[in-house]
Amino acid sequence: MVTLFSIRIMLHLLIIRPLVSIFFGVNAIGVDHLSRVDQFIMISNHNSHIDTLLLFHILSPVKIAKTRVVAAADYFVKHPWLYRLVTYLFDPIWIDRNRKSCSVFTEMVAHLKNNGSIIMYPEGTRGTSAEIQKFKEGIGLLIHKYSRIPVVPVYLEGPERSLPKNCCIPLPLVNFITVSPPQKFSGDKTEIAHHLFYYLQKRAKEERQFRQRRKNNGETPWCVAVIGIDGSGKSTLAKNLAIRFPDNCCFIGDSLEFYDRGVQQVSQPYITNELRRWIGRKAKTAEKLSSYKFPKITELFLRDHLLREVDRWYRPNIIFQDGSPLLNLVAWANLYSQTKLDTDQMTNAIELLQGCKSPSALDHIVKRFPELRVICSLNLNQLRLPDEVIFLDVPPEVCVFRISSRGAHIQPHENITHLTQLRGAYQLVCESLQSTPCNVTIFDGDNNSHKTAEQTIKYLQSRLERTHAQN
Repeated sequence: MVTLFSIRIMLHLLIIRPLVSIFFGVNAIGVDHLSRVDQFIMISNHNSHIDTLLLFHILSPVKIAKTRVVAAADYFVKHPWLYRLVTYLFDPIWIDRNRKSCSVFTEMVAHLKNNGSIIMYPEGTRGTSAEIQKFKEGIGLLIHKYSRIPVVPVYLEGPERSLPKNCCIPLPLVNFITVSPPQKFSGDKTEIAHHLFYYLQKRAKEERQFRQRRKNNGETPWCVAVIGIDGSGKSTLAKNLAIRFPDNCCFIGDSLEFYDRGVQQVSQPYITNELRRWIGRKAKTAEKLSSYKFPKITELFLRDHLLREVDRWYRPNIIFQDGSPLLNLVAWANLYSQTKLDTDQMTNAIELLQGCKSPSALDHIVKRFPELRVICSLNLNQLRLPDEVIFLDVPPEVCVFRISSRGAHIQPHENITHLTQLRGAYQLVCESLQSTPCNVTIFDGDNNSHKTAEQTIKYLQSRLERTHAQN
């Protein structure tokens, strides 16, 4: 039996959605982020009445059925036919901006309790340009009350031209929808509202620069990689730096964690991270060095992809990495190869894996390492070079003792012979980086971990100060 409810869904799918695509044009990225959540609070900038059409355009039929938008009743009641149409198609939670009432908040709470989702425009009214206005604290209050429900920030670009405020004739112009990953927030309502406003502002600026093919003026997160052989304490140091550094930081190691001035932020599971962790665990259970190779290389490429996704969507100020996919690959090549790379050859290999040089220009290296040809043919040679490298130099004997003390499974390469080779490879990597923009500092990793973290933080802060002064 066809109900009025199912007719509403069919109208969205068969009439409204095709008309929006044909007349306005929709270019959406990040829509797959919505597939990871069953319930959400979606927030967006607001410049046009077609904003809601665009946001419903990216929802699946199941999500359309469960989603309500918060809309201004005082505008739509002026046009009774439009009010009835919007009520039927979008089932809004109506708010009268001319009156203060708790009933709207109560209705939103009731809908969320019933496993529904909500779309809100935190600016409270349509803007007159592409600039985002300050957010009302109501959004912070709702998210604070339901902190378990993920928030999906969406940036819309184009509606302010297609159907701007005080205009009644829409123009057939392309509209862009950028859906950010689901996020969770802690703090009071003011902090949450401010954080969301700041996040969407940054997203808007970056998306406009991207579409205008402009550089981001040095706003790419500063990437710090802590490298060293197994048991050197690089993972511990990288995580301590993310926790103790007085900034908005991200830690990428065996886990993916976000910190804001030392306070860990709640984050959604990230599919790329879960996949690489699963593959990483497979590598660690390998019994032979040959069977360790393929899953470890795969994990490194997934880690580099995760680095780019964190950069693209979360935009922390600093990313601290346990190791570096690019530098790890080059160092490990010396472990697997019968003939070792020298410093110049390592520099060339780093440039090749960055995509700075073509395989034909470095054919002598590619012939020795067939994997490089495969990597280039799959267009995977776009690995990121860190801005800063911290090398924890620890004697292999000390590392083997630390590893055996853990009581965990010992990996095929975790012995004095292989770790000695790997230590020499990382030393060559550091030498080869002297001719690159990457800055390298070597620390004695045999010291107390807290003392090493303090020294590193002071050093990095001075480096940042000098970098800002130069810019």
